[in-house]
Amino acid sequence: MRVTPLEALEIWLDLKAKGQTGPSLEQKLEAVIERFRLDQGELSDGRHEYLRRTYTCPFYKDTNLGCGISPTLKPLGCLAFNPLTPGIVDGGACAVHGVRLAEATSGAGAESRSLLNLEASQWLQATWEKLPIPLAVLAWERSMRSADGS
Repeated sequence: MRVTPLEALEIWLDLKAKGQTGPSLEQKLEAVIERFRLDQGELSDGRHEYLRRTYTCPFYKDTNLGCGISPTLKPLGCLAFNPLTPGIVDGGACAVHGVRLAEATSGAGAESRSLLNLEASQWLQATWEKLPIPLAVLAWERSMRSADGS
């Protein structure tokens, strides 16, 4: 899953509210980035199309199955990928969290998200539109630590 700077900030704020930021978060994200080589960029298939790397989201819990991110702060792409059966890997047999997705992608909701995303991008000095969740959240973790002077 790839997220915008705003979606990554929402994830980071959710983790901060739960006391889950800091060195342990950074280590967790770095481990996923290294394991799935997410920092290697996208792969070309030889036809100038790019293949995205797949990875296990670091916020999908091992003990209590399910996402550790609060439902109201989940990235939009995650709202559209809610498997109805175990073992789904390519988006088949998924349910959509229709209400939140509709609110965020239509009319004033879409305009607000677009403006907030622009502000988040500028604050972060992001040169990217979307990144895999671990890379995007790590960018915020490091930026916030730097802003705090720690």
